[in-house]
Amino acid sequence: MTILEQIKADSLEARKKKDTIEANLLTTLYSEALMVGKNKGNRLPTDEEVISTIQKFLKNVMETKSVLIKNDSATLALFKIDSEISVLSRYLPVPFSDDELSSAIKIIIDAGNTNVGAIMKALKEQYGGRYDGKKASELAKTLLS
Repeated sequence: MTILEQIKADSLEARKKKDTIEANLLTTLYSEALMVGKNKGNRLPTDEEVISTIQKFLKNVMETKSVLIKNDSATLALFKIDSEISVLSRYLPVPFSDDELSSAIKIIIDAGNTNVGAIMKALKEQYGGRYDGKKASELAKTLLS
């Protein structure tokens, strides 16, 4: 089952349970992820594209949470935000630790990739969505020098 199919099934289940926060979030997420594929050739999105959409949603939710905390806003809104973070996190792959990222980059370097662009391309192909791109790029530069 693809991630998109799982989101659709979970959205239906949330509506049956009358969990409006989860149902609304997953319905919106499903629609947004579906549009990514349609905009890129009228097809279903890949799991990598869906993960990218989830990460975008999560980033927006985290920014909203930081604004609410900064302004001492209502705790009910923060509860909703925390619920959304929990739901979105279920669909993301487990991120690399610093050591795992370093090991993955070393393996790619040992395979003959000697520039940062080639390393980042190989990382994306093999481990898309499991690492922070900025951190990986900095680590690759450090390991190459």
